[in-house]
Amino acid sequence: ELGRALRAYRSKGGRLFTFDDALGILRRGDRTSGDELLAGSPALFGARSGEDTLTLNTEKAQLLLQRVDVARAKPILAQGLALATRLSDEASPRRRAELMRVVAWFAAATGNALAADRALTAYATAFGAMLRDARGGIEDANLTCMRAEIAGLSNDVDGMIAPLRRCLTMPNGYPISALRTEAAFTRHTADPRIRTLAAEFVK
Repeated sequence: ELGRALRAYRSKGGRLFTFDDALGILRRGDRTSGDELLAGSPALFGARSGEDTLTLNTEKAQLLLQRVDVARAKPILAQGLALATRLSDEASPRRRAELMRVVAWFAAATGNALAADRALTAYATAFGAMLRDARGGIEDANLTCMRAEIAGLSNDVDGMIAPLRRCLTMPNGYPISALRTEAAFTRHTADPRIRTLAAEFVK
């Protein structure tokens, strides 16, 4: 329905203004909008920076992993990891710390659990004071939800359950729809443990 709504909106002259949101909408739409995302280059989507290109790589990688298209996902994951690492090396200390979550995601998606753990540890260390003083805040949610994603991408369902449950119940965490929109979780939707978790959120 999102894909059809998007096309109807565009047919009336509607435009997607925010780069990140536009790509996310295309990924979460139907097959047609997803194909549009995969076919688009950074120039076509109007990427203005390396971080815009990284966002595009992330959305493409997410979609290909959801489609279980490993052959097409592999080079994009490798490019994304290399770009995220380079951008983090060139960034200010705070931005570098923020990008560690992206490095961790790509590392886990490429099968490098150790690199993912190192990157996430670097993120947690950099934001240690905020995590300590603002439990339940944005950085706490970012870390908790990414821990769930890293475990999911690493096929560690047992390790995913606790942070995922907390992520889904935090004010700044993910909505329950993340179970069907994020590649780290969609691969496990048939697992009885995830079905049981999802059932906890059904009113």
